[in-house]
Order: sequence, then C-alpha cells, then structure tokens
Amino acid sequence: MTYKLSDIFNIKEIQELSESFTRLTGSATAVLDLEGNIFTNSGWQPLCTEFHRVNPISAARCRESDSIVAGKLKEGERYNIYRCKNGLVEVAVPITIDGIHIGNLFTGQFFFEPPDEQYFIRQADEYGFDKTEYLNALSKIPIFTEDYAKTLMDFLLYLADLLGEMGLTRIKLAEEVAQTRIKDQILYEQSRNISMSELLIDIAHHWRQPLCGVAIYVQEIRDAYRHNELNEAYLNKTVELAISELKSLSATIDKFRNFYLQDKKQKEFNISYEINNAYSIISDYLKDKGIVIDKEMDDSLMTMGYPNEFAHVILNILTNIKDKVERMNVPNATIRIRLYKDDIAGRTIITFADNCGSVSADIINKVFDPYFSTKDKSRGTGLGLFMAKIIIEKNMNGTISLRNIDGWCEVKIEL
Repeated sequence: MTYKLSDIFNIKEIQELSESFTRLTGSATAVLDLEGNIFTNSGWQPLCTEFHRVNPISAARCRESDSIVAGKLKEGERYNIYRCKNGLVEVAVPITIDGIHIGNLFTGQFFFEPPDEQYFIRQADEYGFDKTEYLNALSKIPIFTEDYAKTLMDFLLYLADLLGEMGLTRIKLAEEVAQTRIKDQILYEQSRNISMSELLIDIAHHWRQPLCGVAIYVQEIRDAYRHNELNEAYLNKTVELAISELKSLSATIDKFRNFYLQDKKQKEFNISYEINNAYSIISDYLKDKGIVIDKEMDDSLMTMGYPNEFAHVILNILTNIKDKVERMNVPNATIRIRLYKDDIAGRTIITFADNCGSVSADIINKVFDPYFSTKDKSRGTGLGLFMAKIIIEKNMNGTISLRNIDGWCEVKIEL
C-alpha cells in the first residue's frame, strides 16, 4: 500500500514541534517525502535559504545531496550523516509506516569543525555570490561535535519511530472505518488518533527544560571556543552533561510510547499507579498553569481491566479540567483527586473535583454524549469523555457521572 505524509500527519503540528526543537537546540530541521518535497522546515540557515537554494547550480547540488542522503536510508541505515555538495553537514532519519519508508526527518546545516574559509570563497566565486554577505552567513553556521550530533540523532530516531507508530494508528483507523462501521470501535480509534495533537503538546512541555539545558551547553562550548577556553576536559564534561539531558529526553519518549500502546487483554492492575501514570503525562503543563493537585489515594486498591485504556480515561478527565481552567481563566485553580473503597457499597470510588464553578443544568446531562464539546471546534472533538464512558461502563463494568457540589464540579467513577 502507498502512504503519503500529507495524508497521514497533521503537518501544522509537526511544524510547530520542529520550530520549538530548533529554538532550543539551534539545529535546523525538515520533513521531506521520498520525492524531495519539503513538508516542514525550521531554523534553516541564511547560507542555505539566501544563497545555496537560490542559485540554480548550488540548488541542484542541494537536491542531489537530499537524494544521496535519502538513498542511503533506503539501503537500511537507521540514520545517515553526510557532508552535502555545498559543504555543510546533513543528517537524515527515516520515517516508516508499517515497515514502509515514506519520508525523512532531516537536520543539519552545521559543521563538525571550523569551516575552511577558502573553500567557501571559491564557492562564492563559482556561484557569483557577494563574498562579504556570503562569508557573513557562513559565520552564523553552528559547530557541533560529532558525538553530540550522533546523540541528537538517537533522540530524533525516537521521534521518527513515534511518528511512524501514530501514523500507522491513523491508517489502521481509516481501514477499520471502511470495513466494520462499528460505532463504538470507530469512535474509540478516532479518540486515540485525535489525541496525537495533545501528545505533541505534552511532549513539548516535557522536553522544554532538558532542551534548554542542551542549548545552554552548546552555547557554552561555542563561547569557550571563541574565547580560547576550550580544552579537552571542559569539552568532555559539557558533552557528558548534554548527553545526560538527551538521555532524559529519550526516556520521556519511551514513557509516552508505552503509554500509547494498546492493551491486548485484561489484567489486574493497581489503580493509583495508573492514575499517577496519566497524571505524569500532563503534570508539567498543569504546574506551568499554576494548577494545584490535591491527591488522597489508597495505593493498595486493585481492579481488572485494560491499564492503558483506564489511564487514557484519567488523562481525558484531567485534560478536560485543564481546558476548563484555561477557558475560564480561573485563579488558584485546584484539582482534588480521591481514591478510596466504599465498604458499604463494596465499590471502589475515584473522584476528580475542580473549583472552576458548576456545570450549567442545560449541558450537565450531555457531557458524555459523542461529539458534544463546550470548546471551540478547532480545539475539541467531543470524543474524550464519551470514550471514557465507553471504557468505564462497557469494558470495566463501572459507572461514570458528573455532578455539582458547592461550587465545585466532580467527575465520579465507581468500579
């Protein structure tokens, strides 16, 4: 089957993520299909955009370089580091869907060592560039160590794998919709698919601090070099610190990947563990917004079901409260989480209450309906709480409800 990047991914979301990555690392990025069409780009150096890709001869060499890098990847390489025909370092990571190579995630436009100025002066003469402007653009090209670039590629491999997995989920959804037309299953897969944008936002929040650290280390290396303070001991220490931050980013990718794996069979799991698992995905964002989390949970309580499905229910509830806080601009917002056993009823109770005000009577009975949303259509699909109801009631034999309590709004799950 033939897949196209434009049919599978939300290009705008990937563009925004790429721009954030560039701001924090100083590394240019691009996503290209196998025909060389550029879908996203960020942080491209003026040396490329104002010179190399404008002149017909140098632009042809750029395209040839892109083809060479992509060709290497077709031969099975996990990534390829290559010096382009115009003298800059290029790196490509393959994006695959179901084992099929559909495009490449590029970074590059940097050097591993100070550039040979005479080489670029000869290029300026060959292409007819203004020498002063061309060398000024050359001076802005960053210098990365080869080890740092390879570590960066390991990190981008995780991102490419994640994009491939999410793309495969979207493809399987389309095929299943065409084949089965089973309402609940269709909506469930749609809900998982639509969550990709939330996933990218959450990843960006988890990445921000480590990426800032990496950016600082790169800047320190450059400053040390410029002031003749760069020695082997300093370089090794700074690279080790940067690698440590990148390993933390890789661990974050593993956590998100595991969270989005679909459970194949029911099993007994610890309820508080999965609540905390879901909370960890969105915790940085909640903290950034100043939202206080008040948790009281019995860590011993267990239940039967699909752990990841249940964690998605919790994430949907927390995300809806987060959106409500943003929409209503609530100061001193608090989310109160309770997990306990009702011995009289013999049921496990989980509640999520927020102090963002009551839900109006005309919509309180509609919040679990499919496609019902109080958010703008560009931000909400109305599937999150509907799928939470399906998972809790059909897959876990429980109940989920919403009520107002003294100015607070409470979602209650009974298992």
